[in-house]
Amino acid sequence: MHRVGTFALAAVFAASIAGLACSVEPKLPAPEPPSPQSPALPVYETFESSADAMREVLLMRPAIIGVGEVHQQKGSPSTRSALRRFTEDMLAPLQGKATDLIAETWMVTGKCGAAEVQVTVDVEATTRRPENTETEVVKLLKAAKSRGMQPHILEVHCSQYDRLLGKGKKVEYDALLSLITDGLTAKATKIWRSSPGRKKTIVLYGGALHNDLLPLKELKRYAYAPALRRLSNGAFIELDLYVPELVEGDPAMKNQKWYSLLGQASGEKVILVKRGKGSFVLIMRKGIR
Repeated sequence: MHRVGTFALAAVFAASIAGLACSVEPKLPAPEPPSPQSPALPVYETFESSADAMREVLLMRPAIIGVGEVHQQKGSPSTRSALRRFTEDMLAPLQGKATDLIAETWMVTGKCGAAEVQVTVDVEATTRRPENTETEVVKLLKAAKSRGMQPHILEVHCSQYDRLLGKGKKVEYDALLSLITDGLTAKATKIWRSSPGRKKTIVLYGGALHNDLLPLKELKRYAYAPALRRLSNGAFIELDLYVPELVEGDPAMKNQKWYSLLGQASGEKVILVKRGKGSFVLIMRKGIR
């Protein structure tokens, strides 16, 4: 039986990316305008639900939405994952407005020999995703289809598995992240070009790295957002989903202006933060299981 391969995680950077300093943070702080609420805070609005926040984003008539998350790992606080929340809460507003959903995952086919096995084992050990992640990805793809969206995943060929393995038969994560970026970009571009005069939205779902509109110089190679913004003539939106319990205390997040808004997170509302033109953060409800 084929199974869905593991997501590549932004957290991999901490130990695995060749040629990058270990101090590189996985998420770029996008430009933030002054806030009418407080000059120390970005512009933000509160909503009763993630679905309402998604409806607000859709009012901007995006052609492509790049959704990113901080992936849950083994040992993370027990809370409903961003992936599950997106599936259960945020797909409904996309029904009738989005035609396609591309997930940052691929099928492990068992046809590519030792290289495929080694890459799969190495990535799973490094990313430390919870065992239920595969199930949640499958549910996302099925739910998207049930709401009229064509689901898509990436394709990894046997020759690509061979190239991913470096010295000592360990995964070269620089090559893996480049492969994922190229795959997401190509998939979205093909869908876009297959529908001239497109009036509905393409959604990509994955880690909060590839969807950076303004990536750090060192991470530019791993971001599809600039290319897809050009493709869509500027109608691209970066939307990052942050579960409070998963980002509290994260040193890579503490320098973000929106980080102080975590103190307002509760089980009663969500917070949609405008970081810059076309760039948003959704702070999801706290304590939701």
